[in-house]
Amino acid sequence: MCETPGFVPRQAAGREVKCANPQCLVPIFTAPAGKSTSKPAESLAASDNDTQTGGKATLVVLMLLLAAGASGGGFWYFNNTSSETASSELTAGSGQAGFGTADTPAVVAAAPVDKTSEKAPSDIPPVNDNSEISIASIRKLAPEMMIAAAQEREENRSKPFCRQLTAEFFASVGQVAQARAELKQLTQVGPDLPHLHITTLVDLWQHKQGPTPASPGPQLSEALQRSAKLTPTDPFAVDAIQALGRALIASGQTALAEKTIKRLWSPGLAQHLRLDQLQCRQAGTFTLSNDNTRPVTLDDKSNPEPLIIAGLVAAGHSDTALAWARRKTSLSERAKLIAAWAVGINKAAQDSAAEKLRTALADEKPPIRAVVRARVAFVNAAAKSPVASESITLATKALESCVTSRVVSLGEIKQLYRTAIEDVSHWLLKAQAQADLVGALKLNGQPEEARKLFHDALASARSLGPGRDDIAGRLKSIRSQGNAGLIQQMKSSLELTSDDAALQAGQEYIKKCQQWLTLADQRARYLDRIHRWGIAHGLGTESWKDIREHGLTDDLSMRDPFTSSTLPSFLFLTFQATGNKEATVLMNQVLPAGLPIDTNEQLRLRTRTALANGDLQAVIQAVRGDSNARRDRDSRFARRRILFELVGIAAGSETPQRALTLVASFRNPRMVIWQEEAYLLLAAQLAANGRHALVWKYATAGDRKPTERVAMITGLLEGLGSRPRPSTPGA
Repeated sequence: MCETPGFVPRQAAGREVKCANPQCLVPIFTAPAGKSTSKPAESLAASDNDTQTGGKATLVVLMLLLAAGASGGGFWYFNNTSSETASSELTAGSGQAGFGTADTPAVVAAAPVDKTSEKAPSDIPPVNDNSEISIASIRKLAPEMMIAAAQEREENRSKPFCRQLTAEFFASVGQVAQARAELKQLTQVGPDLPHLHITTLVDLWQHKQGPTPASPGPQLSEALQRSAKLTPTDPFAVDAIQALGRALIASGQTALAEKTIKRLWSPGLAQHLRLDQLQCRQAGTFTLSNDNTRPVTLDDKSNPEPLIIAGLVAAGHSDTALAWARRKTSLSERAKLIAAWAVGINKAAQDSAAEKLRTALADEKPPIRAVVRARVAFVNAAAKSPVASESITLATKALESCVTSRVVSLGEIKQLYRTAIEDVSHWLLKAQAQADLVGALKLNGQPEEARKLFHDALASARSLGPGRDDIAGRLKSIRSQGNAGLIQQMKSSLELTSDDAALQAGQEYIKKCQQWLTLADQRARYLDRIHRWGIAHGLGTESWKDIREHGLTDDLSMRDPFTSSTLPSFLFLTFQATGNKEATVLMNQVLPAGLPIDTNEQLRLRTRTALANGDLQAVIQAVRGDSNARRDRDSRFARRRILFELVGIAAGSETPQRALTLVASFRNPRMVIWQEEAYLLLAAQLAANGRHALVWKYATAGDRKPTERVAMITGLLEGLGSRPRPSTPGA
């Protein structure tokens, strides 16, 4: 069951059916009964009342296990728009007739919480309930709870999903017999879902390995075989890539690993979001953050291999991981993977990590050294490491050996025609390194150095190609004059006499212009990301200076397309959120009317304000309003990412139970997969922060759906596993 609408015959109600969407993650599910027992979509939160009836099998098991366990232990609002309309109607991607006043809120303040509308206390587990159950008891009771949930029929969206997570848990802790038993059950309930066995089989293979290097085995061979019919568009392909990629590389099957990754990877919105979920789980943060402590990536290429590298290093295969990274011939790919390796050995605090890094970088080209050093510096600064300053010094020194910035000026036709287009990889990597180092400097309390380097990073991005408006205008002129005009232009500019020679030269000229346009687009994307990164680090004033200088100039050779992007809106919203009224007034005065709105950032700030005020209803209304206004695929995934961020923020607050209520608030069937993924991450985050009892009480409530329960218990155990084991029994 996923987001795909469909028709289920009445006679299929309550029975297991297959989703019509070939991309559905778990297409076998139980069709709902004809009469729905769920709360309406408008309900703020699902009821957590323990007295309500749920799955009988789980309740019986819970009672027995508990008994056993007890003994053991406004940017751009219309000038005349009312605040009510502004809060309920979001026009996606539209430009408005003018700026709002400086006092017009870009982030609608949440209304005071209506105490009369709050749910009863029993709906939200109390905050101070960690004494109710110990970690040891949870670890003892959880597996049987998962098995019982997988056996439930009522409201069980997907038995294969439950069996898959249960099998993965047993395999992760080395309980081979139990894992095999769950895989057998998975085969029975999902015979046409062989790929759901992959991660469990790889874990079983891993537990049979001795000291490095690893060796192939039957479990790994079976896992690879079960991936044969898995399509790249299936979100589970991302999980399979991580599991199979690490295992194949660790066992020396590099050619097969490369082939498998290429076969299963398809960069897209769903894949990118899933990759970020796996990354935060591996990092142990369990939250999709959007703050300035997460490294910036300037390019558009979502890549699963850095996470594979990180997993290999964490598993003790750092030499193998470095060898894999060095297989790449592309400077950008090589730099990205070596940086992931360097961060991995730095995080693992491996012996002589600094010396290993120095040796590894000795033979690399200057831009690769700069990227790696800058990424390590940023990670150290974000972690407030005592070696952050030393890392920044090394990164700064590495940048000194990089190529100098240039000014790309195309000139007249003759100059453009004869100018060779160079490989821009060195400038790409330099800009990436500078962006990371800007963040490191700001986080390390060196704002002046960060300001200067911010402008240097923008200069590196401008070294990629010409301004977009300049080259786009040239191509438009060529199209408007036709072949006859082009021939005459080439004859005049290049001093040619033959029509054939002029036409051939014209075709080469057009091709070169198109290549320059590609680089101009890349320049614009890099500039946009560097600006947003700088703004996130408090460099909004510096960003505004650059936008005025390069975005509002009449000189086409210097102009960047800022006013056709949402960057000014992003900056305005940031100024407004931080109370910088002087800056918002100035932007309103200087910028032209009708600029596009950054609706993603608008929604992010609006919902965060409502969440901070404790008004979950306002959060739901804002998301629902945006969903009605923006129905495209990009917006849908942007909303889900924002919701993941909100859940993480709520979980880390003083009232973490709000995060549980927030996830439960979305009863739209289109959100069911997101809901289970959010429950898993949320449970892990709370457990890692010592809130395990809160999660346990919520997960084991009688009205919790089986898939929700299994997802939450999976996250709960994962979060507990990220914490150091207590030395005292029963803790």
